[in-house]
Parts: sequence; structure tokens; C-alpha cells
Amino acid sequence: MFLPTDYPRQVGANRVIEAAFVGNLSEQTSLALLKLTLHKAEAGDECEEPRNAENTPSAFDLLLAAFTTLLHRYTGDTDVTIGSSSAESSTPLILRLTVDPADTFWTIVRRVQEVQKAASADPSPYETIAEALHRGEDHHPVFRVD
Repeated sequence: MFLPTDYPRQVGANRVIEAAFVGNLSEQTSLALLKLTLHKAEAGDECEEPRNAENTPSAFDLLLAAFTTLLHRYTGDTDVTIGSSSAESSTPLILRLTVDPADTFWTIVRRVQEVQKAASADPSPYETIAEALHRGEDHHPVFRVD
């Protein structure tokens, strides 16, 4: 995935760049996120399914959908792969999400939920997938985003 940058970056076979950001959500943002998880479908919403405990999005689902949307908007890619932690699995899940530019946010949220559920039901070890994708000694085909 190629993200636009503010200045040219050095490219090298052995160059690995890793960064982490830890932040806290303000109380106002946390409450707004909670309101979204409790969102009830209204007339005109494409989210027509009745809500129940099984399909109500968690705050994590909403943030993952927002991150997917952000990556799609920055890169224009319609196929986004994200490494994600899981409460049900001890290994990271690799989630492959497709995004159509015409998709609404709630469509992406539902897709995130479906892909997460499928990946949790049939987890493949992260190392196995990374080895299968490994193309050369210096190539790192799978990246984890925390």
C-alpha cells in the first residue's frame, strides 16, 4: 500500500520503518462513539437489519471501519488488508476488506463485522500466511497496524 507522504522517503531493501502512537479519546469522543454503537436504523438508512446483540457494532468495529475508510481515501485502494488483534484468537487476524468508493460508512461497518467473524471462525496462523506470501529474503509482504 502506498501512502502519500509530505516528502520523499528513502527506499531500500532492508529499510523497515515502524512507528507507534498511543492516545486517549476525550470523554466527548468516547460518548459520541458509544452513541454510534447504539445507533438505531432510521428510514432511509441502508442499515435495514434489526439490531440485536450479535450484529450491533462494537466501538472496535467502528474504529476499524473508520481506519479502513481512511486508508481507502488516502490511497485510492479498494482492497485493504489489515492485521488485527482478536479476543477469540491468540494470533493476529489478517482481515482483507474491499471498499467501493460508493459504499456508505455503515456498509463498511457491516463488512468489517462479517470479515472479522469469518476470520475468527477459521483462523490461519499469522506465521503461515506470512511464509506463504514471502517473496524473497528482504521482502516483508504483511504489515501489522496497531
